[in-house]
Amino acid sequence: LASAQVEPAQLSAVLLVGGSSRIPLVARMVSAELGRPTVVDTHPKYAVALGAAALADEVAASTGPAKSAATAEAVAQANDLAGSIPAQRVAHQEPTITSMGGPRSGSGTAPARTPALAQARTEQSTPSGRIPVPHRGETGSDAPLAQSGTQVPADRAERFPAVADPALPRPPGRTRAVPGLGRRGWLVVASVVVIAIVAIGLAAGMPHDWTPPQSGRSAQPAPPAPAIGPEVAIPALGTPIRVGKTPGFVAVSPNGRHAYVTNRDAQLVTVVDTAINQVTATIPIPAGPPQFLAFAPDGSKLYVTIYNDQQTIHTIDVIDTASNTVVATIPQPARPFLPAVTPDGKRLFVPNHDIAAVSVIDTETSQVIAQIKVAPNPHWVAFSPDGRRAYTANHESNVVSVIDVPSLTVIGTVPVGTSPHSIAVHPTLPVAANVNYDAGTVSVIDTSTDQVTATIRVGDNPQDIIWAPDGRFAYVVNEGSNNVSVIDARTDDVTATIPTGTSPTSVAVLPNGRQAYISNLSSGTLTVLELTG
Repeated sequence: LASAQVEPAQLSAVLLVGGSSRIPLVARMVSAELGRPTVVDTHPKYAVALGAAALADEVAASTGPAKSAATAEAVAQANDLAGSIPAQRVAHQEPTITSMGGPRSGSGTAPARTPALAQARTEQSTPSGRIPVPHRGETGSDAPLAQSGTQVPADRAERFPAVADPALPRPPGRTRAVPGLGRRGWLVVASVVVIAIVAIGLAAGMPHDWTPPQSGRSAQPAPPAPAIGPEVAIPALGTPIRVGKTPGFVAVSPNGRHAYVTNRDAQLVTVVDTAINQVTATIPIPAGPPQFLAFAPDGSKLYVTIYNDQQTIHTIDVIDTASNTVVATIPQPARPFLPAVTPDGKRLFVPNHDIAAVSVIDTETSQVIAQIKVAPNPHWVAFSPDGRRAYTANHESNVVSVIDVPSLTVIGTVPVGTSPHSIAVHPTLPVAANVNYDAGTVSVIDTSTDQVTATIRVGDNPQDIIWAPDGRFAYVVNEGSNNVSVIDARTDDVTATIPTGTSPTSVAVLPNGRQAYISNLSSGTLTVLELTG
């Protein structure tokens, strides 16, 4: 970054290469230091082989022809290795990692670290030589270092336990130039040095009984979910999953073992094994284009809403998740958007977009038992944890309707931003949040008073929002910006903006809080976010 005269804030993400880049702690440390998300290539070791060959070629050229034959053979072997890279590596082009700004004008040399920051680092160094990480929201190079992470307002401090930021090794001083290596050679050397520095930092900072994770994951059924989180303020990007054309919505099963994706134009629901992040099945939906998904609390049934652009099809298919087959079809009076099942599993609430009503379906009989009139164009339904309240985001009315579930009546409306699209209720707090599609904002609602307490600017055309299982962060999918905004629930601040594929439309999080999946409608992929350290 220094030689290219680029600041970390100008990057969309950091690409990690080398075998050690698969160690999660490496990604965490790099992301924490630079304040940017990280991406790991599908085959990170290949870059090391090619770099070694390039460096050997550079050295041989500067030392005479005696070693040229051996060098040529090494380069040929590296090129053969590069040629053997599977085609899927080329296919995995999203998200694109780009610098968001070019070289700065000036003398051509990168500015040195400011004395204020250098002094702060020196004064706050620990006896072991490790230093605290700057506050993740700070972008200036002279921002003071925070010993205990984000400052939390008094009225929110008790909501979440403090999570210490990881410590990093002190960066080494500059190395005196050695003649004989060109710019290409020194770039390779710099890459090797960075890998070595990270390895040294890992050795200094990890517990003595730490062992690296085994490569790959088992395809066996997932064990019971471990303790949740804590999620991190800046998630890392995993390898995207190709799931077929027009993936419009993704939902994760309650046990976390599978992610289900609606492929609209293909009239399929694609099943992804979350243990290996690979497609394992497809379920035909002959009734029409599948749109949205909702699980029964026990995961035994999956409800698929179906409609077409011509508004001639509007129905719901019920899938038995044990056999991945459609076992029932429930007609609807208008286009059904995102439904939700009550926490007791007895009723399914379905927002019917074109008639300003929510259908209530008995899940035992698959019959519509009531219609609740709400404000025009309801999109999403979300329940309070106790199941006594339901909330709908009403797109054309700029309000959220509050439904009393026992009486099936609307008991209030909450004015929000322009074009509310989706809504999510916090897992433990009296808080709901909805995204306002045309305003590019999130409205935070106190559900005890039904008042908006904060409005948060996110990306363009936010379409979906979800809370992490531990409630520390919310994730907002911005369709118009091709990214995800991460919101800290303690401060209502955006802590990170993560690139996705083209036209992201929905987000789902594993129950253990370790990964999130984003459906990219125009890319045919799921973006994978690694959420925990």
